[in-house]
Amino acid sequence: MTRFIDFIDYCKVGKTTVGETIRMKENCESFGLETEDVSCYFTTGFFNGFFSAVTNQHMKDTRCIGMDAPYYEWEFR
Repeated sequence: MTRFIDFIDYCKVGKTTVGETIRMKENCESFGLETEDVSCYFTTGFFNGFFSAVTNQHMKDTRCIGMDAPYYEWEFR
């Protein structure tokens, strides 16, 4: 998990923290975006592909900046 988060930080995808969920502020998909729609499709798909291949777990987005949340959040399924 640490290497994955380091990789996300290195690629400047967003500022990420991990606990029981993954939270990200300043996701690259939301820079300058003003919408009231979900805006994290690429990141959600990337997380799902990675965690499905490595840990056989899936991610579900639970919060989105595009829907007036203060950050993006994904939980493991």
